[in-house]
Amino acid sequence: MVKLCLVAEAKAAPPTEPFRDPDKAFVRLKRAFRAETGLQKAFEQANRLVSRLNNGERVFLHDADGNQVGLLEPNSARVAIATCVTRDNFGLLATNLSLLLEKDAGDAYPWAVNVLDLWSLAEGWEYLKWGSKQLRDYLEQRIRLHGRVISDDELDYAGSFIKHGSFGDFTKGKRTVIQLNPDYSSVFDEIYRHKYLEGPPVVLERTAPPVFTDFRESLRQGRPVIVKSQGERASRRKVGRNELCPCDSGKKFKKCCGRGF
Repeated sequence: MVKLCLVAEAKAAPPTEPFRDPDKAFVRLKRAFRAETGLQKAFEQANRLVSRLNNGERVFLHDADGNQVGLLEPNSARVAIATCVTRDNFGLLATNLSLLLEKDAGDAYPWAVNVLDLWSLAEGWEYLKWGSKQLRDYLEQRIRLHGRVISDDELDYAGSFIKHGSFGDFTKGKRTVIQLNPDYSSVFDEIYRHKYLEGPPVVLERTAPPVFTDFRESLRQGRPVIVKSQGERASRRKVGRNELCPCDSGKKFKKCCGRGF
């Protein structure tokens, strides 16, 4: 049986409006991040319980009036993950916690998600008939992507996991930072359209591995430069706009990786 324990801490405070001056904006955002209603505090509160469980302690759960309502026993087969649920969208500050989160080297990153994305993810999981095993796989891999894979939308991460089945290909090779394609989150739009707007059923079609482009080299050459899994550039043959895209998406190049070029 898959055992997963999500230790969730909820926060409800809108992100602080930054100054126009970059230095002042950073100071304000960092201060809000560490505030009582910020992500730093949510992590610290949830992580205390996770640490106790991982150290073999019993954790008693109480309601707002101090009454005991539950008990978590230590279990070596259970994965405990600190989860920060927010009312508001903190964007890149939440999806890439390496930017501002302070933690000990031995502590894992938490999973930070706003309540709307959490709802969409739950609907997607239900639609695909996925359960705790897939959620555990997603979260265990997801919390290792901070500082390596970026997007301002948690659903881009979830969508890429659904499409490829894992994040393994995103952590291979010598790449520095990977920017996710925003189209990954479209699977949740498709699920919504099918459930509520009489759209077509969503068929899960796994595609592996993902296709990577070298952003700097693409800018230099004025066209997308596809790279292989270990960072080696693919063939430099120029792709016609009406040819099939070399990423194997089945779309024409101009409607896929060649958009905007």
